[in-house]
Amino acid sequence: MAESGDIIVGTILRQRNEILAYINAFLNDSHLAEDCLQEVSSAALEHRDSFEDESHIIRWTLRVARNKAIDLARKRQRQPKTLPDDVLDLIEEQWAAELAEHGEEPAKDLEYLEQCVETLSPNARKLVELRYFEGLSSAHVAQTVEKKVETVYQALARAHVALRECVERKLAAEKGEAFQS
Repeated sequence: MAESGDIIVGTILRQRNEILAYINAFLNDSHLAEDCLQEVSSAALEHRDSFEDESHIIRWTLRVARNKAIDLARKRQRQPKTLPDDVLDLIEEQWAAELAEHGEEPAKDLEYLEQCVETLSPNARKLVELRYFEGLSSAHVAQTVEKKVETVYQALARAHVALRECVERKLAAEKGEAFQS
């Protein structure tokens, strides 16, 4: 069964943030990740006749995104940081199954995470932005903020805990509201 272009585009757009994060894990360059996603989206439209359902679109998109991101990283003479292929295959299968089952839920988690980043102290927020949004290694973050690497590791660990707890509180509050409705 072939999927229409609208369904393909809608499926990819609903999972855009998650797919971009996946691509960026290989490239460590948000602009290049955006370009890669555009190429993958175009390729998906070209292959519209081969898709069986939305789950198939997601699985295909993740696989093509992985291969495209690795190719781009190699062309830029960057060695992509990857897990073994069998582990990536398992991750892609699990992710596709979760996305098919829960649809928009991962996007809600991401929305909460973005809100929680804003609640961090200015110093913690700067470290998180440098490490995860700018893609700097912890050593480069330490150099940028003129701190010891160990200090940066500890501050990031505290930020991780604060972010996890904040997202968990928001999810629990959302579930509590759903039960009260």
